[in-house]
Amino acid sequence: MSSPTARCLLAATAALALTACGGSETTSQAAEEPASPAASSVAPADTPVHGSWRLDLTADQLRETLIRTGFGAQAEQFLRVEEVEAGVKQVLTVQGSTFAFAYQAPDETWYVGWQGEAQVEDDLLRLSEDGTFNPDEGTDVLRWDVEGDELDLEVVSANDVVIKGIANEAFLQAYLATQPFVRTTCAPTEATCT
Repeated sequence: MSSPTARCLLAATAALALTACGGSETTSQAAEEPASPAASSVAPADTPVHGSWRLDLTADQLRETLIRTGFGAQAEQFLRVEEVEAGVKQVLTVQGSTFAFAYQAPDETWYVGWQGEAQVEDDLLRLSEDGTFNPDEGTDVLRWDVEGDELDLEVVSANDVVIKGIANEAFLQAYLATQPFVRTTCAPTEATCT
């Protein structure tokens, strides 16, 4: 039988893991919180898309993607409301059946800005904040391709919510489909990435 101290530590670790793995609040309703500084490693990959992926983007790259994908009229508004004049550092983590999308604020603090349930089927990655995976309500679908240490994402379909006056698809195109992500060992949901 384990000691009371060991059981307490195990319960605290489990509570921290549940907190880091996300919830079901929508981005527009949930307050963004700094990523937890607990030091633990990402679980072994279930598929090639599982793991953590980093992508640093410039404002020019985001603008070009928005123009290329039909959101050029909203490009300057996007850059302004997202406060990415100097670009953005971000990490997408797919772990088990969850995902977390984190970004680094100008003060270098990492924040999880979007999280929820993930479903991988063949070359499709379905992301849903509430875990319903209804193609008509709240599910974003991306086609993924992993070549070596690079993850390329293509937007297949986006839910029709509007975030900060801008269509959700514009956010997906800009943040997820501008350039390939590069595999990283750091998940900001668990520790600060450098």
